[in-house]
Amino acid sequence: MTLLPVVDRELRVASRRRWSYLGRSVAAALALLVVAWFLILERSLSLNQLGKQLFGVTTFFAGLFAYLCGAVYSADSLSVERREGTLGLLFLTDLKGYDVLLGKLAASSLSCTFHLVASLPVMAVAILLGGVTFGEYGRMVAFLVNLLGCSLSLGILASTMTADSKRAAAITLAFLLGLAGLMPALGGITYWLGWKFDIGSSTEREVFVSTLFLWETPVTGFFGAFDSEYSSQPRLYLGSMAYMAVVSLLALALGAFRLPRIWQEKTGSTERRGLKGWIENRRWPTAASRAAWRARLLLESPLVWLSGRYWMRSASVWIFLGVAAVIFGIFGLEIGKDWFEQPTFITTSILIHLGLKMWIAAESPRQFHEDRRSGGMELLLSTPMSVSDLVEGRLRAIRRQFEYPLLLVLAVDAVFLFTGIRWGLDNSRDEWTAFWVSRMLLLVADAYAMAWSGMWIGMKVSGNRTTGHVLLRILVLPWLIVAVVMTFVGLLSAGGSTFFTSFGFVGAIVCWVLLCVANNVYWLTSAQRQLTESFRDLGIARPGEKKLSPSA
Repeated sequence: MTLLPVVDRELRVASRRRWSYLGRSVAAALALLVVAWFLILERSLSLNQLGKQLFGVTTFFAGLFAYLCGAVYSADSLSVERREGTLGLLFLTDLKGYDVLLGKLAASSLSCTFHLVASLPVMAVAILLGGVTFGEYGRMVAFLVNLLGCSLSLGILASTMTADSKRAAAITLAFLLGLAGLMPALGGITYWLGWKFDIGSSTEREVFVSTLFLWETPVTGFFGAFDSEYSSQPRLYLGSMAYMAVVSLLALALGAFRLPRIWQEKTGSTERRGLKGWIENRRWPTAASRAAWRARLLLESPLVWLSGRYWMRSASVWIFLGVAAVIFGIFGLEIGKDWFEQPTFITTSILIHLGLKMWIAAESPRQFHEDRRSGGMELLLSTPMSVSDLVEGRLRAIRRQFEYPLLLVLAVDAVFLFTGIRWGLDNSRDEWTAFWVSRMLLLVADAYAMAWSGMWIGMKVSGNRTTGHVLLRILVLPWLIVAVVMTFVGLLSAGGSTFFTSFGFVGAIVCWVLLCVANNVYWLTSAQRQLTESFRDLGIARPGEKKLSPSA
């Protein structure tokens, strides 16, 4: 009898995929590009300094990749089986929960493990340059492997909690944020309470917090792998490694326990329970009130009416903004006037904008992609509604979910703008105004481009990583272009050219806005054209099926 038969089967299947081999080459090539880019820009440093900084840059990107692998690779490994109804077939055999869970974990982890391993020899270039020891490199490799396993374990646990791919990815991100920040946050609260009620001295509070809370995070393990930190406090690195290993084992154990108990379809009452059911009962106390609300949505568009079933998605955006406002207010009340300064405004705006943009990138392709996967798109195309009706209805649903929250965020940005101007920005008023106006403009432009590009990606992409496609086109691509331009700037500046150094801060902001707007216009017009031309051809093909030729 084969030990862990699902693992054996999944690894055999994964080994036959072309991307399992091509992905290693792509990962190594990207790592080499990062190294080459860094060496070009920082070639004036000494070899020891160059090796240390290169090692820090490459390990940071490798750590970020390992940290996010759970949300990208393993979060949908079991939920897809639940959506397709095939999970129960596995439990008709004598397989145990850990057999299925470890098999799916092996299948989802193979590609990302290859990617990480392919980048390790490139990271070792820093040893040849000097400034990095073999022990430092070995500790970092052990940390990256441990972090990758922990992230994938949390992703597979999240995959047992829901059948929705987007929700599974969101749960995984929440787990990862808790992994990195929960214990340090508790330590910060403990220190604040000790300071508030004058418990112990400042040194005693710092020792207490560092002993109990600061090592339970991957951040401590990352910095603790370097010789400068490991030589003085090796327990922090070892504690972080043990913490991630324990979290991985607990996540796998809980997932294996839950898996045999979640595949059955629940029957019985359809009445919602819990907080969501309580809110629904207060919002629509009778069936007639709910029917009247759905009828108003139907007047806007049938697609808006369909989206009305998931009213919690719109409410979640408001909850997100409300929680952010409460946290901002609590810090403001506690810290006082020093909290309401320009760095706080900038950091808050960046986090809120990024969160909303990622949310739009996740939601815009969702409905069309799910309809294609379930076969509902074929039913929609068989109705009298035209392609323009479907696209316009979906666009209205997206606007209904995000339009008013975006307007509120723009109003808050305007408050930050005028508050900063009023509070002592006499010498940099133009730069401050240009910064906030550009942010407000790009929030609207990026959101609109993401809505259209997301609808097209939902129709085109066969996999479940539609969010990444949207973010890559709208947010990541301009930064890649800037990186290329900066490389040429560095080369020309080294040769004595001053052409690119003549721009000031306002000029740089204007160039950035023009670049982002041009990128948005390109993808927006491309999505509009392709939705018009190929919507029906793609709508009748399920994700993963080949596109029908025009002559078919």
